[in-house]
Amino acid sequence: MTHPLFSKHEDTLQKALAAIETRGYWSPFVEMPSPKVYGETANTDGEAAFKAHLNQTFEIDQPATGETVGAEVSPFGFPLGIRYPKANPDALLAAAADAQASWRAAGPKAWVGVSLEIAQASRLATASCTPPVKLS
Repeated sequence: MTHPLFSKHEDTLQKALAAIETRGYWSPFVEMPSPKVYGETANTDGEAAFKAHLNQTFEIDQPATGETVGAEVSPFGFPLGIRYPKANPDALLAAAADAQASWRAAGPKAWVGVSLEIAQASRLATASCTPPVKLS
């Protein structure tokens, strides 16, 4: 049985495999953060999205202690003020162990589909702040 995320990203996977086979270049992502590609307001929208995350707590669906931690600093040298729920390592390991059987049973197509979904989501997140935002 094909996993829905595998089906969603199968075309991307097939193009990547074809590029590997031919030893050619291919990328599913546009290289230039051009307004023609991302829209005329992309830079302004990306800057607003970036600023909206500053000095916030990123809620993560995982076992936590109820405390928050974080001292994130931008690669450009300024503090981001981002905090995360403080993880409970024993609870995280227990949750991972509980999930292991269902993850294994999901199979390779699910694993590939999830991996491609993560790649796409991370690229979209990056694209929303590309080019690097100059804070005034």
